[in-house]
Amino acid sequence: MNDDKKFAYGYMRVFSDVTGQEAYEVERSLRRYAEANDLHLGGIYHEFVSGSLDAFNEMVDVLRCTGAGTVILPSLGHLSENGALRRALLDRLEFSFSTEVHTLDEHRGLASDQLRAWDRLTLVALPTAVGCARAFTKVMLGWWRAPHILDEALLVTSELVTNAVQATEAKHIIGVQLQIIDDSVLVEVWDDSPALPMLKEPSTNAEIGRGLCLVEGFAKRWGTCGAPAGGKIVWAELTLSPQPEPFTGSAPLPHRVPGSLRVPDGPAKERVETALMQRVLEGWGNL
Repeated sequence: MNDDKKFAYGYMRVFSDVTGQEAYEVERSLRRYAEANDLHLGGIYHEFVSGSLDAFNEMVDVLRCTGAGTVILPSLGHLSENGALRRALLDRLEFSFSTEVHTLDEHRGLASDQLRAWDRLTLVALPTAVGCARAFTKVMLGWWRAPHILDEALLVTSELVTNAVQATEAKHIIGVQLQIIDDSVLVEVWDDSPALPMLKEPSTNAEIGRGLCLVEGFAKRWGTCGAPAGGKIVWAELTLSPQPEPFTGSAPLPHRVPGSLRVPDGPAKERVETALMQRVLEGWGNL
């Protein structure tokens, strides 16, 4: 093997109507493409279940650990047949992991609203979640090369997470999600209380109650929405200028969450992630 070759991984969906021979031919095409472009193909990840992302997430973990710089797809449709989700997955690879995505058909066809990056964090609803959410925001905006918006983003994150912790019962769960779409940063916080927050003018000497007033002062716009999975999401949009360029180094390690704030895998965590992922799928137009 040529040690100078760059590592690459293949990813493909094996649709229900695809025969074994057809799947084998697609695999051969991926391998031939890698050879023709002087790439060492470390493996091909197969997604067999419609709508599943298990193999995709497994590949992402390998990309994070190995720093492999290329993913080869038969077409973008193998990421997802849903345009918004396809765009989100593609941007996760290209922006968050600085991965070059090659397709055999070289057809992109992305929508005009460019989702440049996104990530999320689930936490137990304790007061210490505020500091953890701030650390998460600082790491991600640094990785996304957007430090000029950091102070405003940290303040907005602090206030929205504080409100979410106060709105829910202790030991329940909250979710924090960051998105960069076009020239904006979107901070979103989910909690399981259906009660919508009210913007109140605090008294001059008040030490509490200023949260949403501060958010309104720093954000381009903000709002609330119910989540199909239950609960609500409070969001704030911050103007990002200039737009960041993709980072070319290694991707950051997964965010470390203290044991007291760590949410175990299970239905409760899936509910939060479903609510936040729906926001990614809906896109900018439904704010």
